Amino acid sequence: MTMGTHKPKETAPVKAAILVGCTFFYFLIFAQFGFLHRLAEIDPEKKLLEIAMLMMGLGGVLGTIGAARRFNIKTAKSWLVASFITCGVTASLSGLMTIPSAILFIALVVGLSLGILTVSIVSILRSLIPSGQIGIWTSLGVGSAYFFANIPPVFRCTPPDHCLFSVLACIGGALVAM
Repeated sequence: MTMGTHKPKETAPVKAAILVGCTFFYFLIFAQFGFLHRLAEIDPEKKLLEIAMLMMGLGGVLGTIGAARRFNIKTAKSWLVASFITCGVTASLSGLMTIPSAILFIALVVGLSLGILTVSIVSILRSLIPSGQIGIWTSLGVGSAYFFANIPPVFRCTPPDHCLFSVLACIGGALVAM
């Protein structure tokens, strides 16, 4: 990656679009859909769901604030890789856990890692995409994520499959970040 330089390489905007797309896909298909449906399977009365959503929200606020205070463009690759890996691990674990306290911890880490990931990506866009093109490349990433998340077989699959798709998106994001 060419983070930290003023003139991005020709492939850098494509990498930025992929990073944005992987992040939004994870957010859509896992954090806002698959994980919540998984919680509904575990707790049909939805008591756990409300607390887990609160934990994700708290984690998201703490993750974004922490990333904003500590982020450094020179360490951007590390931030991105670590947060993609953490997002993937939480998606993997959420499919296996049924213990309420473990699920609430996972929810907190989902929010933390997604908050860090989002701030990290936003913080590097100018170093990857030429001036005047940020909108087109980020919209390509976001639009692609919405497209893939709404393909009927992907959208209608089971919560464990949503977790698997999320893990694959996180692996892809981590590989592009490296």
